[in-house]
Amino acid sequence: MRHRISKKHEMQKIEVEFINQSMDRLNLPANTDELARQTLVRIFRELKLSPSSDTEEKQVWMVDQESMSVQMPEHFEQLMTDIALVYSTEDSKSSSIRPKADGVLLHLSAIVRRKKDQLYADSSLPSHHIHAAPYWHFQTTTTGSDDLAFKASVDYVLWYGACGDWDTNLAVVRSSGLLDDECWAALPSMSVVYAARKARKYKGGIYGVCTDSHTWTFLHLSDRGRSARAGPESSGANKR
Repeated sequence: MRHRISKKHEMQKIEVEFINQSMDRLNLPANTDELARQTLVRIFRELKLSPSSDTEEKQVWMVDQESMSVQMPEHFEQLMTDIALVYSTEDSKSSSIRPKADGVLLHLSAIVRRKKDQLYADSSLPSHHIHAAPYWHFQTTTTGSDDLAFKASVDYVLWYGACGDWDTNLAVVRSSGLLDDECWAALPSMSVVYAARKARKYKGGIYGVCTDSHTWTFLHLSDRGRSARAGPESSGANKR
């Protein structure tokens, strides 16, 4: 009995430490009121979010060789160069965040669409949603159930099926300014998706990204509420 109580206490301690760490790294706007902060703390606590073990984290970020070998087209490199040229001054660098993030995400999804079209070249597609996938929703909100009573703003949500079925595995939040460290701003949106899936007994994790288009922090939330992170990864040494 004492061992069980001790283990439960240890788990609660880990959850509290994780929530505190999450709040520190959400990169919330300076004008965020205390009620909004406490709402996030309550949601993270109710969902019992906790960090992944080292083994779980390693498995999450294990990427196959084919995915690692994706090559961006030459016109993409030219686009990035042009954006860097246009927004070359210190005062305008933060203005390059949106066009660069848009370019990276749209080009990557186009690569996936082309590969999918090749895969189904000689067969019929299973459904309209699969035919359209993957597709982005921009500048939207993820809305939880009545029990959760929470909405989270998200800049990009990648869908591979029906929105009503929560067929998404990626939420991306674009920072409004240049980041100095890792950012977990995608975690609230990920938590809404996790809670909705949990209520429907839907299995499947969700990834999240927070970026200023130069630095990328990658998050993962498993269907057990275990969080793993990778990054921040830089797309260039000089935030050009």
